[in-house]
Amino acid sequence: MNLITVDDKNYDMDKLSEAAQRSCVLLAKSQHKAMELAIDLDIMRSATEALSLSIKEQLTEDAIVEDEPVSTED
Repeated sequence: MNLITVDDKNYDMDKLSEAAQRSCVLLAKSQHKAMELAIDLDIMRSATEALSLSIKEQLTEDAIVEDEPVSTED
């Protein structure tokens, strides 16, 4: 028996309409996909932080470029 709980009540999915059953499947898939995307976002944030730190650690003084003054010609 496939059960779904809504508002603290358990429902037998086999007794629901085909449209309701399809909606339940789609809801479960979208919740799963949202969780996967949240994990991917955490991975991307961690990678971005690690790469930024790696770049900062590899910067050298001789690579610094002084800002040139902006000329204003009339």
